[in-house]
Amino acid sequence: MSLLELPPWKLDFLQSLDWRLFETLCAKVFSEAGYQATELNQGPDGEINLQLKIGNDSAKKIAVRCRRQKDSITAEQVKEFHRFAEDVGANNFIFVSSGTFEDKCLSEFKRAHQLRLIDGKQFIEGMQDLGRDKANDLMKFVLGQAEWSIPTCPDCRVKMMRRVDREKKTAHWGCDTPHCNCTMPVE
Repeated sequence: MSLLELPPWKLDFLQSLDWRLFETLCAKVFSEAGYQATELNQGPDGEINLQLKIGNDSAKKIAVRCRRQKDSITAEQVKEFHRFAEDVGANNFIFVSSGTFEDKCLSEFKRAHQLRLIDGKQFIEGMQDLGRDKANDLMKFVLGQAEWSIPTCPDCRVKMMRRVDREKKTAHWGCDTPHCNCTMPVE
């Protein structure tokens, strides 16, 4: 690979992105696929991250949950998103994960025509289906973010700091804002 070539999209790279950057990447991918994507942050833990529209069709409300996660999404997580999205008037649902979905999710929601589950592998395939130039543009966007792998505080929306608990000798991410006590494990 020459210095001018971009690395290919790989699952471990996708899973290493900051959760906020993953949500923005999802919005960009849906936009490139022809949707009007609006980033939202509704509900506890931002249950709905994006709202999609196709052209001027305002009757079709598509709610999207973007979850950057290495392990499997549970059926309970999908049900929770689906319930919340229905409560706010969505009639179509997409759950995007950088990881996978439990087998129970796939069997339980297989017949739900308005619900689509997209795992990390399918998400990468979707980017590749956009064509090499667009997939490269998305990679340039991600690599252009100075701190693409450092998590963003879900409360304050500022980049977190890597900290070490001296007693337990374990690392974690901590918010750098004085009034916030938010922490996250280092993966």
